[in-house]
Amino acid sequence: MNMETQEASVGRAKAPLVLPGSGLAVIATVLAQTKIPSTPQRLCFTGDGAVEQSAIEHTRSVVLPIVDKICAALGVPPLDYEIGVLSPAATSAKDLPVAVSGHSGDVAILLALMSSALGLPLRLDTVATGAIGSWVGDVLMVSGIPAKVGVAAADPAVKLFLYPSLDRDHSLRTLAPAERDRILAALARTAGSVQSRAISDIADLLEAVLDEDDIVRSSLQRGFFNGMDLSETPGTPLDRATWFLTKSGTPRLWSAVERRLRTSRQDEASDFLKAYLEFHIRQKRYPLNIGQNLAQVLASIPSAFRRVKLRFPLVPLDQCIRVSQYATETDHPDVLLLMEANCGKRLRPPGLDSAAARPQAVQDRTLGEVVAALVLEELSPETIDQAVSFPIDEAYNQFGLSSIVADSMEDFLDMAMALYCRLTGASGAFLACPSSDVVLAETIAILERAFSRQGGMDAAYREASRPTRLGAMRYVADRVKDQYKAEAIEKFILMKIKLAGDPLDADGKVAFIKVLQERLGPFLPADVRDQPPEAYAPRFEEIARAYARSMDDVRHTLARL
Repeated sequence: MNMETQEASVGRAKAPLVLPGSGLAVIATVLAQTKIPSTPQRLCFTGDGAVEQSAIEHTRSVVLPIVDKICAALGVPPLDYEIGVLSPAATSAKDLPVAVSGHSGDVAILLALMSSALGLPLRLDTVATGAIGSWVGDVLMVSGIPAKVGVAAADPAVKLFLYPSLDRDHSLRTLAPAERDRILAALARTAGSVQSRAISDIADLLEAVLDEDDIVRSSLQRGFFNGMDLSETPGTPLDRATWFLTKSGTPRLWSAVERRLRTSRQDEASDFLKAYLEFHIRQKRYPLNIGQNLAQVLASIPSAFRRVKLRFPLVPLDQCIRVSQYATETDHPDVLLLMEANCGKRLRPPGLDSAAARPQAVQDRTLGEVVAALVLEELSPETIDQAVSFPIDEAYNQFGLSSIVADSMEDFLDMAMALYCRLTGASGAFLACPSSDVVLAETIAILERAFSRQGGMDAAYREASRPTRLGAMRYVADRVKDQYKAEAIEKFILMKIKLAGDPLDADGKVAFIKVLQERLGPFLPADVRDQPPEAYAPRFEEIARAYARSMDDVRHTLARL
């Protein structure tokens, strides 16, 4: 089922309870929180009288072992739990005590425990009732169904009512004909207000309340993605419940990614892909056919939509490189496809063989060469201007000086600090508010660098207070802005090259540097351009700095023309 439009929460399940001696029903919320194992009993129930002792013992002896068995099959370690039951309607409106008695709260308690243990959100518009009689996982009949479906139908927040199936052998043996008729009549009477669904066992229960996209997220975070490989559906309810949580993990993932890409929710799609990559990085395994799957998903989306609505790369390039370290030789074509598809390159219609659809020159390229080609696209002057230069220039153009000439060192530093904060805010350099001492130190440092050939900050202050050039403080601000932008561009280039090159192996680094030297040749000094790539493989940041500085020199040359 899909719950994208439903409100959901982890560790919260709703149950309809009949108040003792009244025949009235209320909707209670079962809350479960996980704790680090610390007690032999494993369960702690909060609130006086909220859960009767018999129900506590039943939960410990039957419900908790089912949760433990499912978690163990998924590789999730056992936890302790704290359980509470809330029912504002019972305590405030009817002034009657609310308590979980008997077994009618079993399924809600099971859901809250499973949700908390696995980080799986549950629908908040669903209430469920039913007893769990044994470790097999069957859901058995409970009393008070007419009252329970009635209170569910009366609550506008409730959309789905889950109850034990009337057609099970056990229900037929325990239900009197008159009670069965009353239940059927109540279900028919409330059909227009609430949807009702019969459940036979815990596998039915989980399928009714869990969203498959949430299962994908949880399985990637908790480590049970594609955890069971069964050729056919298992027999017992407990095994089927476990199988439901692990089956079709990869198809579920790509379905979630494609739906979000098609509906302009790229950030959500990227989150799925990043979690998928990180899961395999932790497992030290390359995801089977990830490049082919991603390329097919993207190729199935109209190209006009891709151009206008999608931003590439979908996930950081360095994350793709890190997972590629675990690829085998047979995975090599798929690694190249992953790199290019992630950046929106060479997409092909679905169904084409990946090798046959690619030119021989592309098939023969190494990972280092492909990565270098993709990085260079991110390092074009146009891309750098868009990512770095334009935001800084825009922030600078909106900065107004309080005066052209600085009257004092205090006024000079105050204006310089304001400018520095403006520039760092535009470039995102400060993610948190820095202290004034930090801003002052950074401002003085950049003044020193901007006027290093004229005498540092003292020279900057002299120009601002007793100008020898046109502009005075504006001239100083121009120099600071130019210095800041040059350093920001160098950092951007260095970051891109390091993130892409660091995860490569030794041969990959050599191929990576070779392409950089060839493609960036006109921008590089001769002593850098003519060195063998092996010389820069362990220290390719020198290539980045040389390229950044040469670009800055070109900009200054053009500015003087």
